Amino acid sequence: RQVISQSYTLTSTVIDTSATYSGVTALGGAGKAAFAGKSDGSKLQVYLYSSAVMGSSAFNASLITFTSDDKLLVIEPGEAIQVGKLFQLYRNIVTNSDKIRRTTVSIVTTPPSIASDGDLVIKTDPVYQCQSILASPRNINFYYACDSAAGFSVTMMPAVTWALGGTAVTKRSAVVGGAYFMAEIDLNWVLVAGNFGSIVGVKFLDPSAGSTVFPVSGKTKSAGLRAEGTSVWDLYTTGTNVYLARYTFTSTTNTLALQKTSVSISSMAPQALAGISTTAYLMVALLTEVRIFDMTSLSELSPISALTLADNILTGSMSRNAFTASSTQFALSLLTDRGASGVDLRILTLNFVASCTISNCITCGYTTPETCTKCVAAYLISVDSQSCISSSAIPAGYGPDTSAPNPKLIVCTDSNCDQCNTDSILCSICKPGYNVSLGSCVVTPPPMNTTTNTTTNTTTNTTTNTTTNT
Repeated sequence: RQVISQSYTLTSTVIDTSATYSGVTALGGAGKAAFAGKSDGSKLQVYLYSSAVMGSSAFNASLITFTSDDKLLVIEPGEAIQVGKLFQLYRNIVTNSDKIRRTTVSIVTTPPSIASDGDLVIKTDPVYQCQSILASPRNINFYYACDSAAGFSVTMMPAVTWALGGTAVTKRSAVVGGAYFMAEIDLNWVLVAGNFGSIVGVKFLDPSAGSTVFPVSGKTKSAGLRAEGTSVWDLYTTGTNVYLARYTFTSTTNTLALQKTSVSISSMAPQALAGISTTAYLMVALLTEVRIFDMTSLSELSPISALTLADNILTGSMSRNAFTASSTQFALSLLTDRGASGVDLRILTLNFVASCTISNCITCGYTTPETCTKCVAAYLISVDSQSCISSSAIPAGYGPDTSAPNPKLIVCTDSNCDQCNTDSILCSICKPGYNVSLGSCVVTPPPMNTTTNTTTNTTTNTTTNTTTNT
C-alpha cells in the first residue's frame, strides 16, 4: 500500500440537491466513477465523475424507476464481480417486502447507459428488514444480511445467476441488534457488525459451521467495518467516545486478535468508514466532520486538516471505497441532511500535497519532491523545475509560459529575443542586430544612404596661337 508522507487537502462539492436521496455509493471504471442514489422518490440517479474535468453529470436516470412505495436502503457497487454492476437493496413499505435489484451501468459507451436486470424478493416481514448488502471482491457471489426477532441471517448468492435461480446459502446468528455492516475476510468468512457489542464471523463453505461471536470490550455499536487481506478495521463507539480498532483474523483457528486501538477520536457521532484506494489510510466520517487516519498506527494523518461541513452527514452514506482520480487525488461521495430543505449529494476530493523544501514553492512533485509544480505569487517555476525564480529576475532569453496553469519559465519563442519577461511569446528586447516588431524580432535594416553629388566642371581653354612668319 502507498504510504504518503506529504500533507493533504480535503474539499467538498455539492453535485445534486434533492428532496429525498439515499444509497450513495461509488462505481469505478474507465477512468471515471459513477455516484448513484435514489432521487425524487422514484428513480435511480447515476452521476459520472471524471478525473479530467473534475465535474459530474447525470445520465439516463429515468430508465431505472421505482414506485412511490419503494424505499431504497443501500446501493452496492459490483465492479469486482462484473464491470458496471450495481445491487440495490430496497423495501416496499406497503407490502413490507425487501428486494434486490441488479442494474447494469456502462460508462464506457457513448452515451453512457443504465438498465435494470430485474428484481429478487428476499424477505417479507412487517417488523424486521434486511439491512446490508455486499458484493464479493474475490469471487462471483454477493451477500445480504437481514434482521429477525431471533437474530440476523447472512445469505450468500451467486451474482451472475441470481435472477435465474442461483443456489443461496443462508447462515444464522443469535445476535440481535441490526446487521448494518459486512466485510468479506476470505473466500470462506464474512464478518458482520452493527448495533451490538461484538463482531460476528459467518463461515460459509463449511456446511456444518454456524457463526462465531468475537466480543469487543466495552463496545456499544459499530459505525463501519472494513477488511483487507487478514486485517480488519472497526469504527465503533464506547459510550459517547469513538474509536478505531485493527484486528488480525486467522481463519484456521477462527480467531480475531486485537492488534491496535486508537485513542478516542471524538465524542461526535460516527457515521461511516471508508478506504482510500491503494493508500495506507482510512477516511472517517463523523456527524459534521471528515478525517484521515493511518491504517497501521490508527493515528490521524498529520498535519490534521479535518473537513467540517455545515450539515449533518447521513449515517452510512459515504461510499466505502475511494475512486482513484490520479496518483495523488481520490474521490468519495456522501449525503448531507439539510432538514426540511432536503438532502445534498456531495463529492469529497482528497489531494495529497508534497512537503516542499524549495524556497518560495507551494507544491512539489508527488514522487519527485525535489521539483516544484507551483510557486508563490510573483515567482515562476524554473526551467529545470528545481527552483522558483522572481518575476523581477528572469534570466535573458527566457519568459513565462502563460498558457500553463502554474507559470513556468521556458525559452523565448523567438530565438532572436533577449527579453520576454511578461510572456514567452512576446519579445520586449531583441538581441543585437534585431528590432522588436509586434512582439517578434526582425533584422535591423542597414543605415540609410545620404548622397551629396557635387559636380565641378572647370574648363580651361588656353589657346596660344603663335605664328612666326619668316
